[in-house]
Amino acid sequence: MFAYTKAFSGFSVDDIAKAKEFYGGTLGIPVSEEKGMLFLQIAGDTTVLVYRMRITGPRASPFSISCGRPGQGRQ
Repeated sequence: MFAYTKAFSGFSVDDIAKAKEFYGGTLGIPVSEEKGMLFLQIAGDTTVLVYRMRITGPRASPFSISCGRPGQGRQ
């Protein structure tokens, strides 16, 4: 079943406009934008999602937002 499924990748940034300039302008990666998110078109016809997430606090990280803070577990 998964032998014919495309992989998906994505990551967060603090500033979509700066990310668009860096990936599109500086690195020359084809970039499209829709509903405040970027889509990077990389080799192998793969799309990488870039979305905005402002993370604050001394223990904050993308992992803690998506998976819960250590010791708290998921409900």
